[in-house]
Amino acid sequence: MVQWKDSKSLLQDVRRFPEFAERFLKIQTTKGGELLPFTLNRVQSWFFWKHVVPTWEAGKPLRIVILKARQEGFSTFCQAFDLWVTLGRRNTANLVIGRDEEQSLMLFRMIHRMDQNLPIGDALPVFVKAKCNKHEIEYNRPPIGKFPRKLMGRDDLVYLDSRVEIKSAQTEMNLGRAGTYHCVHASEVAFWPDLVKSMSALLSACHEEPHTAVFLESTANGFNQFHSFWSNLELGDQEVPTDWQRVFVPWYWDPRYELKLDIKRFFVDQEEEDLYKRITEDQTAREIDPELNEDRTWYKIFWRRKTIRDKSFGDIEKFKQEYPSTDVEAFIFAGTSAFGLTALKKMERHIKNPVMRVNINFQQPKQGEEIKKDKMGRTHPLYQFEEHERGRLLIYEPPQPKARYVIFGDSAEGKAAESFGTADERKSKFDFTAASVLRVDTYPKMIPQVAIWHGTIDPDLFGDLLVVLGWYYNEAYLGWEINGPGRSLNLQIVEKWRYSNIYMREDLDSITHRTTQKPGWRTTPGTKPDLVATGQRYVREQTLVIYDSATLMEMKAFSRVGQNRYEAAEGHDDRVITIVGGLTVVEPRLDAIRRQVEAEKKKDALAVAKVGSEDEERWEPHQRPHPILGDEW
Repeated sequence: MVQWKDSKSLLQDVRRFPEFAERFLKIQTTKGGELLPFTLNRVQSWFFWKHVVPTWEAGKPLRIVILKARQEGFSTFCQAFDLWVTLGRRNTANLVIGRDEEQSLMLFRMIHRMDQNLPIGDALPVFVKAKCNKHEIEYNRPPIGKFPRKLMGRDDLVYLDSRVEIKSAQTEMNLGRAGTYHCVHASEVAFWPDLVKSMSALLSACHEEPHTAVFLESTANGFNQFHSFWSNLELGDQEVPTDWQRVFVPWYWDPRYELKLDIKRFFVDQEEEDLYKRITEDQTAREIDPELNEDRTWYKIFWRRKTIRDKSFGDIEKFKQEYPSTDVEAFIFAGTSAFGLTALKKMERHIKNPVMRVNINFQQPKQGEEIKKDKMGRTHPLYQFEEHERGRLLIYEPPQPKARYVIFGDSAEGKAAESFGTADERKSKFDFTAASVLRVDTYPKMIPQVAIWHGTIDPDLFGDLLVVLGWYYNEAYLGWEINGPGRSLNLQIVEKWRYSNIYMREDLDSITHRTTQKPGWRTTPGTKPDLVATGQRYVREQTLVIYDSATLMEMKAFSRVGQNRYEAAEGHDDRVITIVGGLTVVEPRLDAIRRQVEAEKKKDALAVAKVGSEDEERWEPHQRPHPILGDEW
């Protein structure tokens, strides 16, 4: 007999969801065979109590993106939670989305199996269905003449007017356009054809009210839109509040991924030793599995060895994608990352907010105003820094006295739509203009990115902007790419403003066949690998310091796409080019800069010592008697 009060509590008190799942839901295990009660495993239970319950009880919308290893049970958990929300609330519409028709059908079978095996006449009422097919399960009064005979005359029937829809991201690009939803489970989103377009429409159709949920769960699929979404949540503007929670679940949290062997224990390489240390120091792993000990940690190492050999065919990078131990590993696959994601991950510790964000406003001289010139007879652009929350110039370190800087500019045609976030930038088919400022006089050698300008600007004005940045940063060494729109920068920088501290490349004259010096860097299929190789070395040695989160995101997505061919796997590479370009053009000068800095330090030390000796002569009586008081004073 139905206990209506208890039934209501069971379906609306989020803390009783595990009880509901174990008592009433049946699932098919990975081994197949009989149906078993759905008891939350240790990882699912940790996720539920750590992330779901606090947000749900706080009255906030539940928004979670889950990056996981394979077969950890999150699809099952999300399906069960979706059904719990549907049965516990009237007039709700919930949505399940697979990456393609095949996965959508699999998800339908899972939730249909749970629905079909709900016990009739137990503690729950009977939730009458009006419709049940591979696209929708609707809980409502059936059409006239189709009421199930076995339910006639019962007094425990409930008509919810609620439904669960099942869709495919592959066949339906406009997900969510036709309704509004309370709970959404989107599976394997990293494999969707157009994640940004689909999610923009879908999330606009999701309620922002309490007791609503959106679960995005997936394994990784390289550097695509899902990678950018994940990285945005990690490195985005920290001042902008968000309801999204990032949850990464490494493979070794799952107790099933162990192979009990009584063999000699040793590490076959440094990666195994690092992984062993990571597992033993992982406090969350201990929280999930208090019985985890040294023996079982070795069993996980043995399971990893066997899986790399038998399931990944010896490809360790493929194993990392399917069974990652860190979110960095999840996005690695063979031949992609140009700089190495492990090294880039270490560089994230330097990310910070700019000390100043400004726009550079150019000014025209007033009528009759005398234009000042420097010692070399050069005029400087008239400009003003205007602080603005969406300023295009991000200054992480103002210019320091006597410091030396290099600036590299990458010019575009000025057609890209203005944007104020990396998500908007990726939608533009046109490139953006960018310039990075690097400080190059710190020893031991560390080269920090102290400022970056990124946005849309006409090429001629970009030449003026580079000159302004050059003068602002102590007449910095200036380089720029002359390909495409960059050709016009010579007119502004060299001829109009006569800026002299510039990079000169060697160029073979086609008429005289003599090597000449010409301003600007030319990127060709032969020189671009040189740019990348220089950047790779500084990233690997951790001597490059990146403060700007958007720059680091672009570096993560910068990939090798062929033999000596590099480009952004997703989005743009404007910021990346300014970094590797700056490193490349200044590198031949670094030894000379080091010698100059050391000479200046020695000169300053001698000057200080000289001042100190003068002070001693002035005040020490035994060296110089007072002209009136004599030695006694």
